[in-house]
Amino acid sequence: MDIDYEQFGPQAHHLKALIDRIYALTPQQAELLATQWNDTWIDDEDWVPPGWRALLHWRELPRIWRKRRRVNREVNARMIARARAGSAARDEGRDTRALVVLADDLARRAAHALGDRTEAGAAHAAKDAARALAARDAVSAAPWSDWRPEHYQLLTQPWRTVIGPVHPGDK
Repeated sequence: MDIDYEQFGPQAHHLKALIDRIYALTPQQAELLATQWNDTWIDDEDWVPPGWRALLHWRELPRIWRKRRRVNREVNARMIARARAGSAARDEGRDTRALVVLADDLARRAAHALGDRTEAGAAHAAKDAARALAARDAVSAAPWSDWRPEHYQLLTQPWRTVIGPVHPGDK
């Protein structure tokens, strides 16, 4: 898929570098990236215990419910950040769909042999980083802004933790 990176304005050079970096992911890096991204999700056994197991583990239910509420807040925060990144990019006249599809495809290729959960986690982390970077210049700390620095930080955190800065200006 050929992408005209110049359509993304001031982030064109950095987006090209990010896509090149996603293309060069090793399976080990993809696995670490997926683990970092999946950290906010609950393990399958903790999510909803089958009815008979809930009775056996009734003492664990308050812990499971607390964990589920925490995860739901984090998942909602990510969804809001993604929507705001997309909206900010569109407001700047940038259609990020092709970019996100390419990031998804390249990350899935890197993680393909590692299993579905790793493949999906790596792809989500790469897509989130691409979305955030495409709208990075539209980030505003103004209280009325929909696309704020904390949204950018949230979307890029897995990538920054495992691979490094998404943009040279990142901390």
